[in-house]
Amino acid sequence: MKTFVMAGVLSLAGVLASSALAQPAPTVGYIPVTESDAASRRSHFGRVEAIRAIDVRNRVNGVLAHWHVAEGEQVEAGQLLAEIDQGVYRARVRAARAEVLRTAAGLELALLEQKRLASLHEKRAVSQAELDVAIAVRRQAEAALEAAEAALELREIDLDYTRISAPFSGKISSFAVDQGGYVEANTVLTDLVQLDPVRVTYAVSERELIDYRRQALARRSDQPAPAVERSLRLADGSTYAYPGVLRYVDNQLTAETATLSLHLEFPNPDALLSPGQFVEISTRRGRERSLPAVPAASILRDSEGDYVLLLDADDTVIRRNIEVVGKTATLALLREGTLLAGERVIVQGLSKAQIGSQVSAEPLGGDER
Repeated sequence: MKTFVMAGVLSLAGVLASSALAQPAPTVGYIPVTESDAASRRSHFGRVEAIRAIDVRNRVNGVLAHWHVAEGEQVEAGQLLAEIDQGVYRARVRAARAEVLRTAAGLELALLEQKRLASLHEKRAVSQAELDVAIAVRRQAEAALEAAEAALELREIDLDYTRISAPFSGKISSFAVDQGGYVEANTVLTDLVQLDPVRVTYAVSERELIDYRRQALARRSDQPAPAVERSLRLADGSTYAYPGVLRYVDNQLTAETATLSLHLEFPNPDALLSPGQFVEISTRRGRERSLPAVPAASILRDSEGDYVLLLDADDTVIRRNIEVVGKTATLALLREGTLLAGERVIVQGLSKAQIGSQVSAEPLGGDER
């Protein structure tokens, strides 16, 4: 009886062992490492903003006599936009000029009187007190003339304020006040927005900032800084014709997102860019060179840093530590020499790929990238 039991146990163990040996290797999908003829590239999303945008306001009270432009019109710096009725302001200027003439005549008379009394004082015909009065009257006349001239200047400024001109070139919005309406001083009449050039704002992550600064530190002091090209991709997929220039880098990271704000300036002669528009910013740093490229989805990370899983010649899984130096929309660009073109990097089935084990490897098509 014991013989039969032992035989049964051995038979069952053999079946289980045979079953384990027959279990197929896990299937993974791979893509060959490629080389990208690109400099270090990064993509970000940003927003178009006007460099200058203002409320156009009147500075004096009155009736809006005339609009000299149409709604939505492109205007040039210094171009007349609107006029406040000038009748009252012209009359005030004339009255102020008349006051200047009157006080000037008073000063002339005071000077003559002072001169006459000074001559008599030399002959001891008048007292010093009488001469002192004449001098004081002359000084009062001088002050009155200066006040009248200042009042005339203010009236002329008010008259000039009745003509509202564009402080810079741009496009105006719809009118907030109709022609013929009465407006108090400091009323918003329309908006003026500069469209050429425009600003594009975006943010870079703390990690990108650290990468860039490490690259700068690693560069020898006698090496020039790599050229940086910045371009835009529009909503229709086309690349904007004009490159951007970096104009501003914030002095600290935002606490909420740990990002740093940057401003680029782009020419906009054809008005293809509008404030509020979202665009994709592509930044290329350094000269064109061939770099190993792998799908971003294939990159893993642990305490040692970034790495990928590769397949050797007999489909055994191996690990390779990497250093990412740039990114495109779907690919990660690696430091030169990290991987070789044609090496097989696992993209699908990463959870089933155990380092040192054999797998069933299947190439992935272009759509899987």
